[in-house]
Amino acid sequence: IELYNALEGTNYGPDTQVSMTTLKEIFFNDRKNDLSFVIDSHYVVLTEHQTTISKNMPLRFLGYAARTLEKMVLPPSIYSSAQQRFPIPEFYVLYTGDRPWKDETLRLSDGFLRRSDDEEIPENSLELVVKVIDVRYNENNELIRRSKTLEGYSRLIHYIKENRKDGMSREASVDAAIDRCAAEGFLSEFLKNRKEVSHMILGNKVSMEEYGQVMRENGWRDGVEDG
Repeated sequence: IELYNALEGTNYGPDTQVSMTTLKEIFFNDRKNDLSFVIDSHYVVLTEHQTTISKNMPLRFLGYAARTLEKMVLPPSIYSSAQQRFPIPEFYVLYTGDRPWKDETLRLSDGFLRRSDDEEIPENSLELVVKVIDVRYNENNELIRRSKTLEGYSRLIHYIKENRKDGMSREASVDAAIDRCAAEGFLSEFLKNRKEVSHMILGNKVSMEEYGQVMRENGWRDGVEDG
């Protein structure tokens, strides 16, 4: 509720109905999409946290949305002649990377193969729009001030990065950042289980060979773009 109010400037109260719809095992083994929930029985909100810029988020969200909606409109009702109703999907990327991400929205249609830049998309095609939300910690980021939890999350990531720049190991960086957030009164409940939090941040079950290959390709493309 707090997150959605921060993202959309709404004023849903603490008694607002929320149901979690986060998926398991999408695209990567043992991986879930980051967070998905239905609020007020009206919106199904799908969010992903990114530390790297990816133009492919709409395509990834398409898979998440299809699986999520499949669970909401089950057979045999989906084959009924009557119109089936379901919450309005909304898509967000919460970005905490180092490089500026200038896009405010990403569209699935940006990836369509076109014969020319001005080719019109057929009416019976498909579109999915993702809002890119900058939640990097700085004094002027007004959005994170709307939610103490979101600000705490932003601070935690920021402190880990600062510690890494100071030469700390990954494990020491996380531990020091947890201590600092706790001392400042952020994420108190969440940070109680230090071992679980550390595992969540440091753990990576994606094949390192696959991850390394993607990172090498991204680095090569970034180098070409930067000249």
